[in-house]
Amino acid sequence: MLLRHGLRFARTAPGRARDFVRALGQHAKTDAIDARMLAAMGERLDLPATVPVAASRERLALLLRRRDQLVAMRQQERLRLSRAEPEEGDGLARHLAFLGAEIAAIEGRIRQILRDGEDLARQERLLRSVPGIGPVAAAVLLGLMPELGRLSGKAAAALAGLAPATTTAAGSAACAASAAAGNAAATPSTWPPSPPPDPPRASQKQPATCAPETSRSSSS
Repeated sequence: MLLRHGLRFARTAPGRARDFVRALGQHAKTDAIDARMLAAMGERLDLPATVPVAASRERLALLLRRRDQLVAMRQQERLRLSRAEPEEGDGLARHLAFLGAEIAAIEGRIRQILRDGEDLARQERLLRSVPGIGPVAAAVLLGLMPELGRLSGKAAAALAGLAPATTTAAGSAACAASAAAGNAAATPSTWPPSPPPDPPRASQKQPATCAPETSRSSSS
């Protein structure tokens, strides 16, 4: 939207923006306040402008997000079907069949975009040469994290919400915490989504947590 109006912008990790707002002592949260705080952050910090992405990448990102929405809907309907009364079963089954067909169609369009774009096809091959990166992870990274290839490793990790953060509290030892930033893509939904983790057993000791109010980015 900003690019369509010829406005330059910088994309940053949500956690960094929240830290900036807290540093100004602002705790209220409305759309108008958020807009003013983000504008102030852009004025005061030396943030590099985000490079516009190609139209094919925008289409890829839209398809990936839409697929995630449909997958979430399908999961909900499957849960409903498992508890459904006989009168509900037929309708739920039809809806599941529809969702499955829509998801398959979107996956076909995603594969087509990756095949047709010379740059995207090259980058997909490069990503898939990394052990552990398959077609799904490659598509998500290409569509939802277009900054890859233009950022340092540390900057990419911070944008993805994977960089460690150090938290200290009045004389306590620093503890490592994962940055809650999370670029939408890089916390990619899996394809298909992975099942939720098993809840911890009562006998399992829960890890200590760090208070987010005191978190700051690690310089290491």
